[in-house]
Amino acid sequence: MNLKTRSSYIIDIGGYTVDVLKLRYGKPDLAVVESFEQGVITLYNSIFSQCNSQYALHLEDCDIDEVIKGEPTILPARCRS
Repeated sequence: MNLKTRSSYIIDIGGYTVDVLKLRYGKPDLAVVESFEQGVITLYNSIFSQCNSQYALHLEDCDIDEVIKGEPTILPARCRS
């Protein structure tokens, strides 16, 4: 992989944060470093909360995984969008 293009980004999606670092010609540009509190765990927790409050459904991780992956699921259609 060639990271010497004019600009590119390294994005680390973690459990609780999404961290972004910009590279210019393959070197870190420390002026463009961001961290957002929007990781995978926070996403799932938000989905759990919304489905519980709107539809009185108690989901499991695998329910969300199925929808994200476009796999067959037992969840009603109203919960898949």
